[in-house]
Amino acid sequence: MKWIGTVVLVLAAMQYSYAYQKHEQMKLRLLTELCDLFAYIQKNIECFSKPLGELCRGYSSPALAQLGFYDCWQEGRIHDMQHTLRLLSASEKDTVQQYFRNAGQGYKEEELQLCRYTLDRLREALKHQQEDSKAKTKMSRTLPFLLVLSIVLLFS
Repeated sequence: MKWIGTVVLVLAAMQYSYAYQKHEQMKLRLLTELCDLFAYIQKNIECFSKPLGELCRGYSSPALAQLGFYDCWQEGRIHDMQHTLRLLSASEKDTVQQYFRNAGQGYKEEELQLCRYTLDRLREALKHQQEDSKAKTKMSRTLPFLLVLSIVLLFS
């Protein structure tokens, strides 16, 4: 009976570790895709002076589409992006939402300035997330197993 409990605890630890790593990977992917999106927007505003609606139709990203980002963007439902951007921190969400609230309301230089600001903030967040992700991934691999080991040793 103890062995069955031990196996169940080990499997639960493995599941937690896998889920946490998947979450961290998805967050990194989302930040990377958002940085790519804003780099695309900046380039198209600089070179072609395209309106925001055309930019939306010209860019595609499987990760952003999977989260429903394009639906919110095209329909102007910025408040619904909370769910779409749920993997991001509060400041990262605010940065993206601030861009979409203010985009399309100024001249070319103002739009470029807003886009650069958003892109810089997201790149900083991506760099920080990449550094943290390595440590958090190691911790998520070892900590659950150490916890299971200590529980098994305590009740053996």
